[in-house]
Amino acid sequence: MNVYSSVVFLHIASATVLIGSSLSSQFVRDALRRARTVREVAGWLDFERRSTRANPIAAMTLLATGLYLGSAGWWTSGWFVVSVVLFVFSAAWAVRVVVTELGLIGRAAAEASDGPVPAALNELRWSERLDLAADALLGADAAALFLMVAKPGPAGAIGVAALGLSAAFAARLVRKRTRAMASGAMTSSDA
Repeated sequence: MNVYSSVVFLHIASATVLIGSSLSSQFVRDALRRARTVREVAGWLDFERRSTRANPIAAMTLLATGLYLGSAGWWTSGWFVVSVVLFVFSAAWAVRVVVTELGLIGRAAAEASDGPVPAALNELRWSERLDLAADALLGADAAALFLMVAKPGPAGAIGVAALGLSAAFAARLVRKRTRAMASGAMTSSDA
């Protein structure tokens, strides 16, 4: 195996770690919201922390290998430029929003006494900022994966990025509507 193939493998492996993290975070957020006690919330936060421990290393590996692969002649390709932009935005969303919001939830859980989830913690775990950022990460990750494989021109690359983000936000609206309908159905059947 030559150096280029090894770097491609590391690039794909690190992208897989980050995409897997984006996918699993959707389930963790749902579990956080279903948790009935502070202890359950803390348990899911601990699971999230442990399962994302490799993310900084994966992100740095993805960046380093991407730069190396870019030096093989991809610098001016539309898909490469759009992928770099998606990477920068994803890093910002992950660090400035997702990590911050989960930290707020974690602090609130640590300060709460064990028992049912208090109102302040409940409000934090339904954070719109967290939802938007996590959904944007998932859409950006899916778009970047497609860009790495298909390597479209500039217009196609921008279209793929827009489609990936739009699909993530559309799925978010469907989930939100489904939750609202389920909540309304439960409320009307309880009455």
